[in-house]
Amino acid sequence: MKYRNELIEHDKAFGVMHNKDIKRAFAKQEYIHNHDDVVYKPEEVEIVINFIESEFMQTKGSLE
Repeated sequence: MKYRNELIEHDKAFGVMHNKDIKRAFAKQEYIHNHDDVVYKPEEVEIVINFIESEFMQTKGSLE
């Protein structure tokens, strides 16, 4: 939820609109967060994000 919330705050601040697929992903994350029968492991998410950030480089555009 950490990254989702950061993204939503950023997008609201800059007026970014989302398509139906992103809205559906947000709804799915809300469902996961609000239901105890779904196991969500934020530490697993952090491992994947850290791997992607350390192994992949942006090759085009600005690095803001």
